[in-house]
Amino acid sequence: MRTLGYTALFLLLSGIVVSYVLTRSSENRRVEARDRQRHAVCGLSAAASGTVVFWTADNRLISLASSDGMLGWERVLRSPPLSGVTLCASSDRVFVLAASGITAIETQSGMTAWIDERPDLIAGFLDLQGRRLSYVDAQGTFYSRNASDGNGLAVTRLQFLDPSVIAVSEGALYALASSSLQRVDRATGRASWRVPVASETSSRIGCAQTRLFLVSPDPSTPRQSVISAIAAADGKVLWSSEVPSSGTIDVKAVEGVVCVLTTQDGVFAFDQETGARGWRSSPYRVASPCAVSDQKIVFGTRPSGLVALDARDGSTSWSLGTEGLVSATPVSCGSAVFVGTRHGVVLAVADDGQPLWRFAAGRMAKTPMRGSRETF
Repeated sequence: MRTLGYTALFLLLSGIVVSYVLTRSSENRRVEARDRQRHAVCGLSAAASGTVVFWTADNRLISLASSDGMLGWERVLRSPPLSGVTLCASSDRVFVLAASGITAIETQSGMTAWIDERPDLIAGFLDLQGRRLSYVDAQGTFYSRNASDGNGLAVTRLQFLDPSVIAVSEGALYALASSSLQRVDRATGRASWRVPVASETSSRIGCAQTRLFLVSPDPSTPRQSVISAIAAADGKVLWSSEVPSSGTIDVKAVEGVVCVLTTQDGVFAFDQETGARGWRSSPYRVASPCAVSDQKIVFGTRPSGLVALDARDGSTSWSLGTEGLVSATPVSCGSAVFVGTRHGVVLAVADDGQPLWRFAAGRMAKTPMRGSRETF
């Protein structure tokens, strides 16, 4: 009987220990998941001067050396960046569009160059071309400013329907506004032509040198879209083709084809001149817009991967796993592609798919720091 009592006591204590270990393990996993979400990379940009800048879900702006991933500086945002394209880097400035306005930061030191306070911003678009900075707020006001000192004016007001449906090419801004696609001169803010659009929802724009490509849902056919080539000079529709999928996430013109990335049905390619449908790559579940690197398109895939397709024939050039779902659009700069994930990891990958370095935003306390840490 005494032996049975000891056995029962042993089993009881073992059960308590196992239950405690499982509970602690489950709690640790929940804490780790919350920590990863807090450090998730939400936006990323790279400059030819050798700097990669990204911002995280916990409102930090972080600068890294593109060559080795060494931490340069960190700043804490007082207000979160806005939806759409809100971060861009040049050789000497980093521009951030946040709820409090736009801030220009010295790329090397992380110090503030100038601030344009606009507390009424809700969403917007940010782009740097040449030395002029253009951005649009949620009310549709188009701004053109000198990137060096921030001087400039609000030059026009448009009724933008979706701040993510904006593209810039050859000195002009293209945007969906008032149920039409408009070409807006960057210097004056005036619309030179308009093309009616049947559906603004989930539309995307891609640009080539003399034409742009608009993909929008087909209102008459479920789960189908239409891609149209439009002359940049006068807005004339050159051709239209059916895309047998909906949920377009990106459109890129590269190597004589237009690549349409969809969330459900992979990637479709169309001839830029004729609109004829070419190759299709369907094994991948696209999770992000793409970067163009050395005749390839590079994009994130579900649940956690990065893939490069040859734009000429759709073949897979390389693929690799990422630590978490790709949450920031891949950026190509020099001979590398940079990507950020929901787990707070930034990866640098060479054009041939070889990993170069990784940076974990959640472990910054252990990382050597060369620059400054500042709040704005």
